[in-house]
Amino acid sequence: MTGSAVSMKSDSKILVVYVLGDAHCGSTLMAICLAHALGAVHGGELKFAPANAWLKAEACSCGQAAPDCPHWKAVRQGVVAQTGEAGPAELADFQETFERLRTIPRAYMARLFSRAKVARYRALSSAFLDALSDVGGNRVLLDNSKTVARALSVGSLPGFEFRFIHITRDPRGSVWSLSKPKVKDWAGGIAYDRPPRATWRAAAAWCFNNLASQLLGMFRSDHYMRIAYEDFVKAPDATLERCNRHLGLTVETLKSVEDSPLDPRPQHIIAGNRLRTASAITIRQDTRWHEEMPREKADSVWRMTGWL
Repeated sequence: MTGSAVSMKSDSKILVVYVLGDAHCGSTLMAICLAHALGAVHGGELKFAPANAWLKAEACSCGQAAPDCPHWKAVRQGVVAQTGEAGPAELADFQETFERLRTIPRAYMARLFSRAKVARYRALSSAFLDALSDVGGNRVLLDNSKTVARALSVGSLPGFEFRFIHITRDPRGSVWSLSKPKVKDWAGGIAYDRPPRATWRAAAAWCFNNLASQLLGMFRSDHYMRIAYEDFVKAPDATLERCNRHLGLTVETLKSVEDSPLDPRPQHIIAGNRLRTASAITIRQDTRWHEEMPREKADSVWRMTGWL
């Protein structure tokens, strides 16, 4: 896999590659590699991007505060051009209503009784994805939001075609990673202190998010594939070739992600794992939980999650 030439079989729609999964599943690494191989436009977790970029002024992977980043400035201008000056802030507010798990009941009530709000949300979401595509210069976008709530909300937008890649990781690795506190480090991609997550809560979330992702895949089986994080890190290029075939792209050659360290800074990732702020990424499996996680805790997590 050398060079890259990507084109859609039908360029009438923008293709959105949507990553599903649970927190700390390896999706940031996978998304960075996939965007590099395809040459796709990658903004990170787009469910957070409008708020993080334009309201909270968080760090972009390029090293600048998002409001100062030329890429995110241009994206904002594109959204404003289509929706008005208030559009970016409106979109961030609507995402709280329509794209969070806890707000799904409220979102469906809005669909029934507030059709004007739904229409405005969909228009704003379309404008945002359009602007990302225009600024990035590619009709293939990568959204690493992971949540089924957002997938259900934007997956039927007119003018876009969605493909879903569901990434799973050994639940013991995910839970152990979530059990560690994170200290605020703005430049390092951690916007605020994050307390450790309780084992039972992290394990329950792993089950729920992966089960919900599988259920979505049942209804979108022709546009869905499931990949294990552990398989990806063992054979990255081969796994990306599988993704390429599943996504229905015409790709002459994919850029290899195995030949040299990857630099995620040019991807302008605004939300996601702190890996996005690294200047050089070498693909390797994170197996620290094997040595660090107490056996009793690992066994407890497996009892709660192994059935899935």
